Amino acid sequence: AAELKGALERLLDRRSRTVEAAGGWDAVKASMSGQKEPDHDLETEGIARGRKKRAPDNPIDSPLGSRDDFTAPRLPEDIEAIPGSKMQRRISHEFYQLKELELRARASRLDITDQRRLAFHNSDRFSREVFTALPDNYFRPTNEIYRMAAATCLGLPLNIAMGNAGNRVDRYGFKLSNDGTAHTRHTLHNSLRDRIIYFMRLGSSTVSKEPKDLLLSATGRPMIPDIAYQEEEGPTSSRPRLLDIKTLGGGTKQYTSTKSGNLRKGAHVREEAVPKEYSARARRYDREGDPNLTENQKGPLEKTLDDHGGAIGLCFGFYAEASPKVHKLVGILADKWLEQESAGSFDFFGNQDQAKARMVRLIRKNLGLTCAFGWASHKIHALHKLNRRRRHQLHMAEEIDRELQIDENPAILYSQGQGRAGTE
Repeated sequence: AAELKGALERLLDRRSRTVEAAGGWDAVKASMSGQKEPDHDLETEGIARGRKKRAPDNPIDSPLGSRDDFTAPRLPEDIEAIPGSKMQRRISHEFYQLKELELRARASRLDITDQRRLAFHNSDRFSREVFTALPDNYFRPTNEIYRMAAATCLGLPLNIAMGNAGNRVDRYGFKLSNDGTAHTRHTLHNSLRDRIIYFMRLGSSTVSKEPKDLLLSATGRPMIPDIAYQEEEGPTSSRPRLLDIKTLGGGTKQYTSTKSGNLRKGAHVREEAVPKEYSARARRYDREGDPNLTENQKGPLEKTLDDHGGAIGLCFGFYAEASPKVHKLVGILADKWLEQESAGSFDFFGNQDQAKARMVRLIRKNLGLTCAFGWASHKIHALHKLNRRRRHQLHMAEEIDRELQIDENPAILYSQGQGRAGTE
C-alpha cells in the first residue's frame, strides 16, 4: 500500500510539473487554439465532474457540455468501463490525462500551418479508432488502405506511389479527397448514412432514408435530407427531425480559416453551415413559386422546415473526425439501444453506465472506421483514375506528335515501311 501511495504521489507530482513547465493550463490551452482565450478542451476532471447535466428538451440540438466531451482520449464513463478496481481506473485516467497534456504542449510548438498540428487539433475519438480498435470480420482494410488512413490521421505525407499523377497531387492527399470524378466520395457518404440508420433501427426508431415528400415547394421542387427520424414515439410526438450528412475534404477553408482569430475545428464549422443552407434554399424555392413574398415573410416551404426544427448537420471530416452533433447522436443511439431487449448482451450485472459506455464505443468504432477507411479508399480510387487519365493523355499526345511529323515529312511512312519490309 505504501509503494502504491508513493507511485501515485510521483505521478501526480509529474503531472503538476508538466503543467507548470508548459506555462500553466491556460498557456497550453491558448497556444493550441491560437488565441488568448481559454480552450475548454483541457478542462480539468474536477470541473468536468462538477458540471451539472440537464436532460435537454431536444437532445441532438442541445450543445455539448464542453468540447472536452469529444476531444479527450478518455472520459470518466470510459474509465468506469475498464475492468479492474477503482484504484486501477484512477491511475489509468491520470496517466492518459498526463499523456494528453504532453502531446498538446508539443503540438503547440509547431507552426499553425503544420499538417501534424492541424491533424492533432481536429482529430477526436473517432479518428483514434484507426489505432485503438481491434480488427474484426467487418473491417478488414488492405495494407494500402490502412497505411493511408493512419498517415492522414497523424498529419503525415501519404506513403503511396503517385505514378504519372504525382506532379498534380499534393503530398497529403487534399486534392484526392476533393476529387469528384472517382464517384467513391458518394460511396463514403452513403456508407456513413447507412451505418447511422442501422443503429437507429436497433433502437427501434422510426427512420426514413432520403424522404422526398417532406419538403416540397409550391413548384414541386423537393429538398431531400439524408435521414428523417422520429425523436419521440407516440400520439403527441412532433414532426420527424431532419439530418443531413456532410463529408469535408482536406485543405478546405473550414480547416485553414482564422478569421475569427483562432483555429477552429473544420467539421464543427461545416456542421454549423447546414441549417443556414437549408433555410436559404427554402427561401429561394418559396420566392420562385411566389415572387410577391417580402423579405420578412416566410413561405410555405420555410414554415414546413421550421416545423421540423430545421435541418441538423452531421459532418465527418478529412481526419476521420466527427462534428459535435455526431458525438451527441452517438449517446442518444446508445440510450435508445439500451432500452431494447437486444441490449442484454451488454449488461454488466445491472450497471447501466458500463453498458452504455460499451455501446458508445461500439457505435463510435463503426462510424470512425467507416469514415477513415472510406476516405482512404476514395483517395486511392481517385489517384488510380488520375493515372489512367494521365496515361490516356500521354498516348494522345504521342499520336498528335506523330501526325504532325507525318504532315511535315510524309516520307516517314515510306521509310518505316521499307524498314519493316527489309526485316521481314
